[in-house]
Amino acid sequence: MEGLGFTIDVRAGGSDETDLEERRRVVEERVRRAKKDIVDVLRVDFPLFFKRAVKERFMSAPAFADALTDAELKALKKDVDEAGRRAVDELIPPLDEESIWFVDTIPGAADRRDLAANAQVQARIQKVGGYLKDVLSRYGFKDFDPAEFDEAYKLPSWFIAGKLLLTTVESYWRDLEELRSLKEALGQLHEKERRSKRAERWDSL
Repeated sequence: MEGLGFTIDVRAGGSDETDLEERRRVVEERVRRAKKDIVDVLRVDFPLFFKRAVKERFMSAPAFADALTDAELKALKKDVDEAGRRAVDELIPPLDEESIWFVDTIPGAADRRDLAANAQVQARIQKVGGYLKDVLSRYGFKDFDPAEFDEAYKLPSWFIAGKLLLTTVESYWRDLEELRSLKEALGQLHEKERRSKRAERWDSL
């Protein structure tokens, strides 16, 4: 069985169970570190996402923007800041749940620049769109389709907090792929051991 940069040969006895278990622990720890790095970036970027998104709509709606008084604009910006902090407080803790990051379904190499293939993680991230929709609705922004907020958040493609998130996400998927290969190899090894014991029992009685 081939993983990423390594070969597992269970049939030939080329992989000792202890070695496989140790490798699995190493890869699992890499997944945990990737999860932490991703969540740390989201913690920083969620408030910035609100500012980017609302400013873009403000700039693209001149009639609406010109009608806002300075006091109203200041209130809007304050509300945007508060929504960003609330999103961090309410959405980051569920994303920090370790179990949702360990999945067996791995996307193809061309689809590893986002987290869409991890349904639970993606759903929790995209809840941020509801917070944005609420802010825009309160201030009377027009001409938006509520459905566009279902997948409103896109992973940033620039450095944030010293990390390039897209690279981390790609590494996360590669590590999950290797982890899946290791689990399969261990499963094959255990089955080989069970078959050997059954054969010994058969022959001994």
